[in-house]
Amino acid sequence: MEHYRHEVPLDEAGELDRFSLHDQIADEDPFPYSNRLHDDFLAEFEDDDVRRALAALPEVYRIPVVLVYTEEMSYQELAEVLGCPLGTVMSRLYRGRKTLERELWECAKRRGLVKTWDR
Repeated sequence: MEHYRHEVPLDEAGELDRFSLHDQIADEDPFPYSNRLHDDFLAEFEDDDVRRALAALPEVYRIPVVLVYTEEMSYQELAEVLGCPLGTVMSRLYRGRKTLERELWECAKRRGLVKTWDR
């Protein structure tokens, strides 16, 4: 049975590639006395926030992200389960993670966790 699906084009792909949650958090510095800035930032999100951000991902990217983080699957295991090449798995995880990070950043702005001015 063939599970392979083609990549889903994402709006503003170039912008997505340039987005870095780590850099955004470092620039914003919402926890100035934290030694674990990234972890402390992510800990601010409710489970529902994360679920909504995951739900916003196209399925082709959401499934690999969920399987890596909840089932702790290796890339090779994902390739076998999804029926696609290892490079495709890596691409989907990259795009899925980037999109998830961007969704969480937007959620943080809506919740007032970070400033909302444009850079």
